[in-house]
Amino acid sequence: MKNLTVVAAALFLVASGLVANQEAGVCRNSQATPDSQTALSIQQGATRVGDSVETRIDSPHPYTGLSTTKPQLVYSREIHHPGASFISPHFSRFELAAGDYVIVRSPDYSRSWRYEGYGKSERGKEGNGGFWGIHITGERAVIELWAKGPVGAYGFSIDYYGRGFSAAEMGLEESDTEAVCTTDDKENAVCYKNSEPEMYEESRAVVRLL
Repeated sequence: MKNLTVVAAALFLVASGLVANQEAGVCRNSQATPDSQTALSIQQGATRVGDSVETRIDSPHPYTGLSTTKPQLVYSREIHHPGASFISPHFSRFELAAGDYVIVRSPDYSRSWRYEGYGKSERGKEGNGGFWGIHITGERAVIELWAKGPVGAYGFSIDYYGRGFSAAEMGLEESDTEAVCTTDDKENAVCYKNSEPEMYEESRAVVRLL
């Protein structure tokens, strides 16, 4: 099985003017003085967040064409991996007739993406397969083929899917909760930039990319 990783990148731009004023304004009794010079820091790391699982899912080849004014569902398949934190199908081949499309979605329709032609991905690239579908949070993802044109095409083939590790597999506690029972005296992280520099560095936000 192939490994899935998260690349964490943190970009920090600390300049004077607007950013400096914002930092000074969010702290109570803060004496922090932002550096007047522009600072750019990039931190990168990789964390394994899941595996890819071999499978074989094929729409009919070719699928049947239709002559309708509205698209009709001609094929549907659900990928289910118990305990997965997300599911992402990998299309090894993808070819649809004009006007037809594939939807990758969550069972409750809260997240979905539409693919047409030769598999235009969310990054705008096209090809005859060899791309990842959108990742769907949870242990189930639905793949649907909708057609309306009179002539069908190859359809699609899925050779494996990505499944995200569960919280337990990642060593996280699902039951952890946080509560404020008295006065909420939390401060924004920047308030500790000078007094607790190590804690401040650990608090910096990252962007996670699957």
